[in-house]
Amino acid sequence: MAMRVSKSVIGVDVAKIELVTYQADSDLLALIPNEKPAIKRWLKTLPRPAA
Repeated sequence: MAMRVSKSVIGVDVAKIELVTYQADSDLLALIPNEKPAIKRWLKTLPRPAA
């Protein structure tokens, strides 16, 4: 049996102070500080194998 593969669509607008992210599958818009610890935390929330 074939395995189903789902794809997530994630958009990121990068600015000096913050990142604005959008996840289409959950219709989620988020603002993330443009700082390494905050970006790492956000990456851990993404569906695998994204990060």
